Amino acid sequence: MLFRSLTTGRGVIDISNITAEIRIPYQDSLVYAYIPIIGTASARDFEKYTVDYGFGENPTEWTTIITSNTEVFDDYKPVPDVRTIFGNLATWHVTRGAYDRTGGIPMGTYTIRLTVYDQDENFKQDTVRVHVARVIFRSGGTVTSNDGLVTFTIPNGAIADDVDLFMIKSVDIAEAPPIDDPDLVLVSKVYEIRPPGYQFLKSCTLKMYYTDDQVGSIDENTLKIYRWNPIIQRWRSEERRVGKECRSRWSPYH
Repeated sequence: MLFRSLTTGRGVIDISNITAEIRIPYQDSLVYAYIPIIGTASARDFEKYTVDYGFGENPTEWTTIITSNTEVFDDYKPVPDVRTIFGNLATWHVTRGAYDRTGGIPMGTYTIRLTVYDQDENFKQDTVRVHVARVIFRSGGTVTSNDGLVTFTIPNGAIADDVDLFMIKSVDIAEAPPIDDPDLVLVSKVYEIRPPGYQFLKSCTLKMYYTDDQVGSIDENTLKIYRWNPIIQRWRSEERRVGKECRSRWSPYH
């Protein structure tokens, strides 16, 4: 995971009620590799806590990361010369290695859930939504959508930092901005590239592929890639070459 270093200390903790709170990762963070889940799990008559994750914003299935019978307190007040991080509820291994570019959990939106129980079987929960991404180094690389139909290639020297995170995810058509032109026909899925508005130092290349089933009898010469312009709130066609700013939503129409 890419994150700023934390220096934390101890303080007065109130455990008069059940406390379930996730502080890190932050809501809608891009995450990768080994993700520390930091927060508080406590109760007056504490029994246990569990940390799970599930795919999507409202998962129907959950995978347990950890179950623990030990309370965890998060107090991030800085104390000079203290480097211990209190509040580590669990570590989520998104990939098999710290810089594994291919293995592990597929890109997409996930929900992390913390559940804290007391000895009377009462419980309290907290959740946070995150986006599993892929790592790109300053030397460049390619992010490929889970279905293999979209690639986003970032050349050497296009990002300012040594390493950064990017993701491509398909968006449910019901959640995508509506098509404002009755003459346009959607051919592919709608895809979102994160982080939106990222400023690249060099031009990048976006490629969108389509299948015979998607195109059908449509003349392939009429296909165009459209992007959603959040300023004017309309879909606009783009040249084949992507500019320096990473647009957030793309889809081919004809």
